[in-house]
Amino acid sequence: MHRTFQRAAVLLTAVGAACFPGIAVADAPAPPPSTVVVVGNNNQLAGQNVFNAGHDNTVGSIGAGGPGTGVGGTPAPTFTAVIQNDSRATLTLTRHTGDANFPGTIFGLLRDTVTFSERSTADYQSNDGRSMSITLDVNSAGQETVSCNGDCHIDQGNTIVFD
Repeated sequence: MHRTFQRAAVLLTAVGAACFPGIAVADAPAPPPSTVVVVGNNNQLAGQNVFNAGHDNTVGSIGAGGPGTGVGGTPAPTFTAVIQNDSRATLTLTRHTGDANFPGTIFGLLRDTVTFSERSTADYQSNDGRSMSITLDVNSAGQETVSCNGDCHIDQGNTIVFD
């Protein structure tokens, strides 16, 4: 009877050892934890890079220190304009320049906010054949200027209305 318990104990020990998961040991040290900081409405600072989370994913480096990175110097002021679609048509962005975060689509009877810090332009085409061109700029006095051509007008200073 003693042998039966002894064999059972050996068998249970062997089965138990086979059931425990192994422990993996890494050769290289773990990287230090990273920090993500949100800067403003559209920029994210992750490690050594700045990401524009707007329409185009623009990446800059802290080491570059150039304009538009928001790091390494005084960041450019950010201005805001509103694009309002008063029609039932859907507007689609066909071309743009500059750092503005123009929306790719603006559905009928809706509005969207655009931020910019330098001259930016956009062309929109509607699904009913109409179009508009937008120019957002900063004048020499550091004030925003907003203009449009086509099926649009400016309302309340910085609101572009598609008619």
